[in-house]
Amino acid sequence: MKSFLTAFLISIFPIFATAATPSLQGIIDLVRAGKYDAARAMHDKLPHAPIDEVFLEAQIFTAKGQIADAITAYRAILTARPDLIPARQLLARLLFSIGDWDAARFQYRTLFDATSNRAQRAQYAKILGEIQRRIPSGYTTTFTLTPSSNINRGTGNNETLLGAPLIDEQVEQSGVGAQLGLGAFYRIPQGETAVLVFNAQAFYTHYSQDVFNIMQPRLSVAYENTTPKQMTRFALTAERVLRKRESSYTILSFDHSGRRALEGPNNLTWSAGVRQFDFDHSPAQDGPEFNMRLGLQRQMSPTLSLIGGIGLGRGVPESEVFRYYSLSANLGVSKNWQGGWATFAGLEIGSRQYDAKFPTLPDNRADTYWSLRGTVLNSTISYQGFAPRVNCLYLRNTSNVGFYDYTTLECGVQLTREY
Repeated sequence: MKSFLTAFLISIFPIFATAATPSLQGIIDLVRAGKYDAARAMHDKLPHAPIDEVFLEAQIFTAKGQIADAITAYRAILTARPDLIPARQLLARLLFSIGDWDAARFQYRTLFDATSNRAQRAQYAKILGEIQRRIPSGYTTTFTLTPSSNINRGTGNNETLLGAPLIDEQVEQSGVGAQLGLGAFYRIPQGETAVLVFNAQAFYTHYSQDVFNIMQPRLSVAYENTTPKQMTRFALTAERVLRKRESSYTILSFDHSGRRALEGPNNLTWSAGVRQFDFDHSPAQDGPEFNMRLGLQRQMSPTLSLIGGIGLGRGVPESEVFRYYSLSANLGVSKNWQGGWATFAGLEIGSRQYDAKFPTLPDNRADTYWSLRGTVLNSTISYQGFAPRVNCLYLRNTSNVGFYDYTTLECGVQLTREY
């Protein structure tokens, strides 16, 4: 403990690197002995910055058993310096000690992602597994408000509109959607690092135009395992999408995803899955859809990571008109900033090539698209346990079939809480 605290002081206060180590040790010894005023007096004699005082107070709060105050102090340190791994370790340990499992899981998952040290990853994986065991069941609530320039991904192509009449579902419609989601989960531990998770969820999305309202009940079972080397997940899901205008359908899916630590700060990510669609009134679209993605993530620093990858897909519905091959590439960056802010920005480009000629056209349908995604959140902002997250999407799809040309811009504010 002594060497850890001394190293931590030096690591976050570079000016202390030239100070006498006995002075630092003396401060630590005074705190442990309960001589807090003496520790502050000795600290004041050393060159220091405001953040040094916050750390000292965090140590004093911990020694006094004022855990809530110590947690507040460590969060203040990380708000100013999100790259300070030792401060995050101490915060995570305190959150775990008081049973704040959701917050502790977030901190230990962040630590797991930020290190390539196998011994540390083993420790974090074991703690994450223990947290899973401490939360055998619970429920979640989600509320999302999403203004969108194109709710239904309809076309605004004037040539198409003038060339042939379209039904309302094919015409671009803007609006604001409000989604409420409720869910319950039950976890069964499988050894020290794995867990079997049963989920039941239901989402209802309401628009001013009732024709676009959606009800989505969903049941799933997933196996998740976190080891020092990799994280893996297998999931089986059954989902029902209920809509008006005879466009409801059922999805059965199986998905696998994972992440494996490579040499240095690099991680291999992957996902693969198959979804079987069954439409109530459109059997031509019934059939499976296959997809896979492969990516490489590089942790540039404790607060900055880059990820890039490629994706392949194949849709095989009953009608050849709807069968396709897809190819995509993506690049993203995530960053934690001072003030508790965290951001993600990503670019994806892709294409879909269809198997058969589209009716009334001489060529097979071919689509290309590009999209920009962004996420912003602040870990210091919450209300009654709900932390807001802002997600934005800009999507442009171009097709040689006019009424599949569309553009959409939407930004949603999401509030989520796990109980």
